[in-house]
Amino acid sequence: ALIVAGIAIVYILFIIIGLDIIISQIISLLIVSVTGLLLIFYFFHKEESKMEKGAEASLPKKSITLYTTFPFFAYGFLYFAFLFMDRIIGWSTNNSYMPYIIWFRGAYELGLDFALLMMIVPMGACEVVVSKLMDELEEGQKNSFGTDTHIISKQFQRVYFRRLLLVAAIAVVSGIVTYFLVWQLDLHPPHGFRSGFLSNYVTHFVLIVALVSYAIVCCALMNCVTLFSLSQPEMAGRSVLISLVVNIVVGFLLSRWIDYYFAVFGLLAGSIVFLVTSSRKILQVFKNLDYYLYFQA
Repeated sequence: ALIVAGIAIVYILFIIIGLDIIISQIISLLIVSVTGLLLIFYFFHKEESKMEKGAEASLPKKSITLYTTFPFFAYGFLYFAFLFMDRIIGWSTNNSYMPYIIWFRGAYELGLDFALLMMIVPMGACEVVVSKLMDELEEGQKNSFGTDTHIISKQFQRVYFRRLLLVAAIAVVSGIVTYFLVWQLDLHPPHGFRSGFLSNYVTHFVLIVALVSYAIVCCALMNCVTLFSLSQPEMAGRSVLISLVVNIVVGFLLSRWIDYYFAVFGLLAGSIVFLVTSSRKILQVFKNLDYYLYFQA
Protein backbone atom coordinates (compact mmCIF):
# COMPACT_ATOMS: atom_id res chain seq x y z
CA ALA A 1 0.00 0.00 0.00
CA LEU A 2 2.84 2.40 0.80
CA ILE A 3 4.54 1.65 -2.52
CA VAL A 4 1.31 2.24 -4.46
CA ALA A 5 0.66 5.43 -2.49
CA GLY A 6 4.18 6.66 -3.25
CA ILE A 7 3.72 6.07 -6.98
CA ALA A 8 0.34 7.84 -6.85
CA ILE A 9 1.89 10.86 -5.11
CA VAL A 10 4.62 11.11 -7.76
CA TYR A 11 1.97 10.90 -10.49
CA ILE A 12 -0.12 13.67 -8.92
CA LEU A 13 2.83 15.98 -8.28
CA PHE A 14 4.55 15.41 -11.65
CA ILE A 15 1.71 14.86 -14.14
CA ILE A 16 -1.16 16.82 -12.62
CA ILE A 17 0.53 19.61 -10.65
CA GLY A 18 3.58 19.83 -12.92
CA LEU A 19 6.43 19.76 -10.40
CA ASP A 20 9.91 18.61 -11.43
CA ILE A 21 10.19 14.80 -11.42
CA ILE A 22 13.08 14.75 -8.92
CA ILE A 23 11.26 17.10 -6.53
CA SER A 24 8.13 14.95 -6.88
CA GLN A 25 10.09 11.80 -6.01
CA ILE A 26 11.78 13.43 -3.00
CA ILE A 27 8.43 14.64 -1.63
CA SER A 28 6.87 11.21 -2.21
CA LEU A 29 9.77 9.40 -0.52
CA LEU A 30 9.56 11.77 2.45
CA ILE A 31 5.80 11.26 2.87
CA VAL A 32 6.01 7.47 2.51
CA SER A 33 8.99 7.22 4.89
CA VAL A 34 7.34 9.33 7.60
CA THR A 35 4.06 7.43 7.19
CA GLY A 36 5.87 4.10 7.50
CA LEU A 37 7.68 5.31 10.62
CA LEU A 38 4.43 6.47 12.22
CA LEU A 39 2.80 3.12 11.43
CA ILE A 40 5.71 1.31 13.09
CA PHE A 41 5.31 3.40 16.26
CA TYR A 42 1.56 2.79 16.21
CA PHE A 43 1.82 -1.00 15.85
CA PHE A 44 4.54 -1.26 18.49
CA HIS A 45 2.52 0.87 20.90
CA LYS A 46 -0.57 -1.26 20.22
CA GLU A 47 1.33 -4.48 21.00
CA GLU A 48 2.98 -3.01 24.09
CA SER A 49 -0.43 -2.00 25.47
CA LYS A 50 -1.43 -5.69 25.46
CA MET A 51 1.58 -6.75 27.52
CA GLU A 52 1.56 -7.23 31.27
CA LYS A 53 2.39 -4.15 33.30
CA GLY A 54 5.15 -4.27 35.86
CA ALA A 55 8.91 -4.33 36.09
CA GLU A 56 10.67 -4.09 32.74
CA ALA A 57 13.68 -6.21 31.95
CA SER A 58 16.89 -4.20 31.50
CA LEU A 59 18.02 -3.86 27.89
CA PRO A 60 21.42 -5.24 26.83
CA LYS A 61 24.43 -2.95 26.47
CA LYS A 62 24.76 -1.01 23.23
CA SER A 63 27.92 -2.93 22.33
CA ILE A 64 26.04 -6.23 22.62
CA THR A 65 23.11 -4.85 20.63
CA LEU A 66 25.46 -3.68 17.86
CA TYR A 67 27.24 -7.04 17.81
CA THR A 68 24.02 -9.06 17.57
CA THR A 69 22.34 -6.81 14.98
CA PHE A 70 25.37 -6.22 12.75
CA PRO A 71 24.86 -9.45 10.70
CA PHE A 72 21.38 -8.20 9.73
CA PHE A 73 22.80 -4.81 8.71
CA ALA A 74 25.60 -6.51 6.75
CA TYR A 75 23.10 -8.70 4.92
CA GLY A 76 20.96 -5.70 4.00
CA PHE A 77 23.96 -3.77 2.70
CA LEU A 78 25.22 -6.73 0.66
CA TYR A 79 21.75 -7.53 -0.69
CA PHE A 80 21.13 -4.04 -2.07
CA ALA A 81 24.70 -3.90 -3.37
CA PHE A 82 23.92 -7.14 -5.21
CA LEU A 83 20.70 -5.72 -6.70
CA PHE A 84 22.35 -2.55 -8.02
CA MET A 85 25.89 -3.69 -8.81
CA ASP A 86 25.14 -4.61 -12.43
CA ARG A 87 23.85 -1.05 -13.01
CA ILE A 88 27.08 0.46 -11.70
CA ILE A 89 29.13 -1.93 -13.85
CA GLY A 90 27.03 -1.12 -16.93
CA TRP A 91 27.17 2.62 -16.32
CA SER A 92 30.96 2.54 -15.86
CA THR A 93 31.65 0.71 -19.13
CA ASN A 94 33.79 2.96 -21.29
CA ASN A 95 32.51 2.79 -24.86
CA SER A 96 31.62 5.39 -27.53
CA TYR A 97 30.67 8.26 -25.18
CA MET A 98 31.97 8.43 -21.61
CA PRO A 99 32.44 11.98 -20.27
CA TYR A 100 32.46 10.79 -16.63
CA ILE A 101 33.55 7.69 -14.70
CA ILE A 102 29.88 6.67 -14.44
CA TRP A 103 27.45 7.56 -17.23
CA PHE A 104 23.71 6.89 -16.77
CA ARG A 105 22.24 4.71 -19.54
CA GLY A 106 18.47 5.05 -19.62
CA ALA A 107 17.72 2.10 -21.90
CA TYR A 108 19.44 -0.28 -19.47
CA GLU A 109 17.91 1.32 -16.38
CA LEU A 110 14.37 1.24 -17.80
CA GLY A 111 14.45 -2.52 -18.39
CA LEU A 112 15.67 -3.20 -14.84
CA ASP A 113 13.18 -0.83 -13.22
CA PHE A 114 10.20 -2.43 -14.95
CA ALA A 115 11.50 -5.91 -14.05
CA LEU A 116 11.74 -4.97 -10.36
CA LEU A 117 7.94 -4.66 -10.23
CA MET A 118 7.59 -8.42 -10.47
CA MET A 119 9.21 -8.90 -7.03
CA ILE A 120 6.44 -7.19 -5.05
CA VAL A 121 4.01 -10.14 -4.88
CA PRO A 122 6.56 -13.00 -4.49
CA MET A 123 8.38 -11.16 -1.68
CA GLY A 124 5.10 -10.83 0.20
CA ALA A 125 4.38 -14.51 -0.45
CA CYS A 126 7.77 -15.43 1.05
CA GLU A 127 6.89 -13.71 4.32
CA VAL A 128 3.51 -15.44 4.55
CA VAL A 129 4.84 -18.89 3.63
CA VAL A 130 7.78 -18.74 6.06
CA SER A 131 5.57 -17.42 8.88
CA LYS A 132 3.20 -20.34 8.36
CA LEU A 133 6.12 -22.77 8.19
CA MET A 134 7.59 -21.54 11.48
CA ASP A 135 4.20 -21.95 13.19
CA GLU A 136 4.04 -25.52 11.88
CA LEU A 137 7.60 -26.19 13.06
CA GLU A 138 6.79 -24.95 16.55
CA GLU A 139 3.61 -27.04 16.68
CA GLY A 140 5.40 -30.13 15.36
CA GLN A 141 8.13 -29.71 17.95
CA LYS A 142 5.61 -29.61 20.78
CA ASN A 143 3.76 -32.71 19.58
CA SER A 144 6.75 -35.00 19.08
CA PHE A 145 9.34 -36.85 21.13
CA GLY A 146 12.97 -35.88 21.35
CA THR A 147 13.93 -39.16 19.69
CA ASP A 148 11.95 -38.21 16.56
CA THR A 149 14.17 -35.32 15.50
CA HIS A 150 15.48 -37.05 12.38
CA ILE A 151 11.94 -37.90 11.20
CA ILE A 152 10.74 -34.34 11.84
CA SER A 153 13.72 -32.90 9.96
CA LYS A 154 12.99 -35.04 6.90
CA GLN A 155 9.28 -34.24 7.08
CA PHE A 156 9.75 -30.49 7.22
CA GLN A 157 12.47 -30.61 4.59
CA ARG A 158 9.90 -32.03 2.15
CA VAL A 159 7.31 -29.47 3.26
CA TYR A 160 9.79 -26.64 2.89
CA PHE A 161 10.82 -27.45 -0.66
CA ARG A 162 7.17 -27.85 -1.70
CA ARG A 163 6.60 -24.33 -0.36
CA LEU A 164 9.72 -23.15 -2.19
CA LEU A 165 8.24 -24.51 -5.44
CA LEU A 166 5.04 -22.60 -4.63
CA VAL A 167 7.01 -19.34 -4.28
CA ALA A 168 8.85 -20.17 -7.51
CA ALA A 169 5.53 -20.64 -9.31
CA ILE A 170 4.26 -17.32 -7.94
CA ALA A 171 7.48 -15.63 -9.08
CA VAL A 172 7.16 -17.07 -12.61
CA VAL A 173 3.53 -15.96 -12.89
CA SER A 174 4.44 -12.54 -11.51
CA GLY A 175 7.21 -12.22 -14.10
CA ILE A 176 4.88 -13.16 -16.97
CA VAL A 177 2.16 -10.76 -15.75
CA THR A 178 4.73 -7.96 -15.36
CA TYR A 179 5.99 -8.47 -18.91
CA PHE A 180 2.41 -8.44 -20.24
CA LEU A 181 1.60 -5.23 -18.33
CA VAL A 182 4.77 -3.52 -19.54
CA TRP A 183 3.99 -4.62 -23.09
CA GLN A 184 0.44 -3.20 -22.81
CA LEU A 185 1.82 0.01 -21.29
CA ASP A 186 4.12 0.33 -24.28
CA LEU A 187 1.25 -0.23 -26.72
CA HIS A 188 -1.33 1.92 -24.91
CA PRO A 189 0.57 4.53 -22.87
CA PRO A 190 -1.38 6.94 -20.62
CA HIS A 191 -1.35 10.65 -21.32
CA GLY A 192 2.13 12.10 -21.02
CA PHE A 193 3.85 8.68 -21.04
CA ARG A 194 6.39 7.92 -23.75
CA SER A 195 5.59 4.83 -25.83
CA GLY A 196 7.82 2.60 -27.94
CA PHE A 197 10.42 1.93 -25.24
CA LEU A 198 10.23 -1.84 -25.83
CA SER A 199 11.26 -1.27 -29.45
CA ASN A 200 14.68 -0.43 -28.00
CA TYR A 201 16.63 -3.70 -28.20
CA VAL A 202 18.65 -3.03 -25.03
CA THR A 203 15.57 -2.26 -22.90
CA HIS A 204 13.71 -5.35 -24.16
CA PHE A 205 16.74 -7.62 -23.76
CA VAL A 206 17.54 -6.38 -20.25
CA LEU A 207 13.87 -6.62 -19.19
CA ILE A 208 13.65 -10.32 -20.09
CA VAL A 209 16.97 -11.29 -18.47
CA ALA A 210 16.17 -9.23 -15.36
CA LEU A 211 12.72 -10.83 -15.00
CA VAL A 212 14.33 -14.28 -14.97
CA SER A 213 17.01 -13.07 -12.53
CA TYR A 214 14.57 -11.49 -10.09
CA ALA A 215 12.35 -14.60 -10.15
CA ILE A 216 15.37 -16.62 -9.02
CA VAL A 217 16.20 -13.99 -6.38
CA CYS A 218 12.66 -14.31 -4.95
CA CYS A 219 13.27 -18.02 -4.32
CA ALA A 220 16.63 -17.26 -2.70
CA LEU A 221 14.93 -14.67 -0.49
CA MET A 222 12.62 -17.34 0.91
CA ASN A 223 15.72 -19.25 1.99
CA CYS A 224 17.12 -16.13 3.62
CA VAL A 225 13.88 -15.24 5.42
CA THR A 226 13.83 -18.79 6.81
CA LEU A 227 17.44 -18.45 7.97
CA PHE A 228 16.52 -15.17 9.68
CA SER A 229 13.61 -16.90 11.42
CA LEU A 230 16.06 -19.47 12.79
CA SER A 231 18.49 -16.75 13.95
CA GLN A 232 21.07 -17.51 11.26
CA PRO A 233 21.67 -14.14 9.52
CA GLU A 234 25.35 -15.00 9.04
CA MET A 235 24.41 -17.88 6.72
CA ALA A 236 22.22 -15.56 4.65
CA GLY A 237 24.96 -12.94 4.60
CA ARG A 238 27.59 -15.38 3.34
CA SER A 239 25.25 -16.53 0.56
CA VAL A 240 24.62 -13.03 -0.74
CA LEU A 241 28.32 -12.10 -0.39
CA ILE A 242 29.37 -14.96 -2.68
CA SER A 243 26.59 -14.00 -5.11
CA LEU A 244 27.75 -10.37 -5.12
CA VAL A 245 31.29 -11.41 -6.03
CA VAL A 246 29.97 -13.57 -8.90
CA ASN A 247 27.77 -10.66 -10.04
CA ILE A 248 30.78 -8.33 -10.15
CA VAL A 249 33.16 -10.73 -11.90
CA VAL A 250 30.73 -11.99 -14.57
CA GLY A 251 29.14 -8.59 -15.17
CA PHE A 252 32.46 -6.78 -15.41
CA LEU A 253 34.03 -9.25 -17.83
CA LEU A 254 31.02 -9.53 -20.17
CA SER A 255 30.37 -5.78 -20.20
CA ARG A 256 33.99 -5.14 -21.19
CA TRP A 257 34.36 -8.02 -23.62
CA ILE A 258 31.00 -7.64 -25.44
CA ASP A 259 28.84 -4.59 -24.62
CA TYR A 260 27.77 -2.61 -21.55
CA TYR A 261 24.27 -4.12 -21.29
CA PHE A 262 25.74 -7.62 -20.91
CA ALA A 263 26.35 -6.59 -17.29
CA VAL A 264 22.82 -7.92 -16.71
CA PHE A 265 24.24 -11.45 -17.07
CA GLY A 266 26.24 -10.73 -13.92
CA LEU A 267 22.90 -10.25 -12.17
CA LEU A 268 21.63 -13.53 -13.66
CA ALA A 269 24.74 -15.51 -12.70
CA GLY A 270 24.75 -14.00 -9.21
CA SER A 271 21.04 -14.82 -8.77
CA ILE A 272 21.63 -18.49 -9.64
CA VAL A 273 24.55 -18.67 -7.20
CA PHE A 274 22.44 -16.89 -4.57
CA LEU A 275 19.73 -19.55 -4.87
CA VAL A 276 22.19 -22.47 -4.88
CA THR A 277 24.25 -21.27 -1.89
CA SER A 278 21.22 -20.28 0.22
CA SER A 279 19.56 -23.64 -0.58
CA ARG A 280 22.70 -25.43 0.61
CA LYS A 281 22.53 -23.46 3.86
CA ILE A 282 18.89 -24.47 4.30
CA LEU A 283 19.79 -28.14 3.78
CA GLN A 284 22.54 -27.74 6.37
CA VAL A 285 19.97 -26.36 8.81
CA PHE A 286 17.48 -29.16 8.17
CA LYS A 287 20.11 -31.80 8.87
CA ASN A 288 20.30 -30.48 12.46
CA LEU A 289 16.88 -28.88 12.75
CA ASP A 290 16.47 -29.59 16.46
CA TYR A 291 19.70 -27.72 17.21
CA TYR A 292 18.74 -24.67 15.17
CA LEU A 293 15.24 -24.60 16.65
CA TYR A 294 16.81 -24.64 20.11
CA PHE A 295 19.26 -21.94 19.02
CA GLN A 296 16.38 -19.83 17.67
CA ALA A 297 14.43 -20.20 20.93
